[in-house]
Amino acid sequence: MSADQAVDMSTLTPEEQAVLTEDEFSPEELAAMQAVVDGKDGTGIDDDDAAGSAAAIPEATEPAAEVTPAAAEAPAATPAATPAAATPVTPAATPATEPKAELPKDFAPQYVANLPADFAQREAAIKTKSVELAEKFRAGELEFDAYRAEAEALTAERDSLLLARAKAEISTEMRAQTTEQQWAHTVQAFKATVKNTSGIDYDTDAARGTDLDTVVRALASNPANGQRSMDWFLNEAHRVVSAMHGDPAPAKLAAAAKPAASRVPPLAEQPKTLAQVPGGAGPGDVGSAFANIDGLEGDALEAAIARMTDAQREQYLAGV
Repeated sequence: MSADQAVDMSTLTPEEQAVLTEDEFSPEELAAMQAVVDGKDGTGIDDDDAAGSAAAIPEATEPAAEVTPAAAEAPAATPAATPAAATPVTPAATPATEPKAELPKDFAPQYVANLPADFAQREAAIKTKSVELAEKFRAGELEFDAYRAEAEALTAERDSLLLARAKAEISTEMRAQTTEQQWAHTVQAFKATVKNTSGIDYDTDAARGTDLDTVVRALASNPANGQRSMDWFLNEAHRVVSAMHGDPAPAKLAAAAKPAASRVPPLAEQPKTLAQVPGGAGPGDVGSAFANIDGLEGDALEAAIARMTDAQREQYLAGV
């Protein structure tokens, strides 16, 4: 054994040295084991780094080696130390591949808070416990502190029930109002559509309006139509009413249509001859533009000349 080997052997325990120096090992086997100690066995892993990197080494295809005490004390690798690429991502875990929930067209969000099924039983039990608790306190069977603790517990339970009842009442009222508003909006839209397409005005035609309401109520009273939409009730009732009353009269359809504006001017208001045109009774053709001024005299003539512009005055004085 060389000097270097002696130094390396000194790092081993007596039992390990005894195993290495036994006669049943050949020189080649001793050299191979020494190479493992020196970290020159071709793995590239030094003994000092073996404990820290043991957890990062993937499962070996060969049988695992015996774990040394140093490796056993090393902490195991946590999931955060695993590379992200090593974690397979399934389609179900990818948000982009999750199907998007689609709401139905007639969906309307509602506030729903139902009353607990055992509300009456719990309310009656609280009342009974309150009476029994008061009797025990008056009989001296309970101290004040114990009485107060149990009374506060019963009060908290009663308040919880009262809050649940209030939520249920609000939910019922809100759903009723929402349904009424949806129905009113649907009816108005239906009437406007029917009026534009067929000329039937359910607001002014009392007979048709009454029959429409009667048919709708009859359809709604049938439990088989419980899942029907609001539009279905109106369209089905309209079909029945139309079969009862028939199509509207042509005169009503013509009156419903807006007449086109006439582009012909009213000839009755136009003058029959040029003699009736304003200004037609004058002296006729005149000699100049100042013929009306030439017929004036005195102050009237001077006032007319004063109202002229400079250009008109020069033209008048020039006799043009």
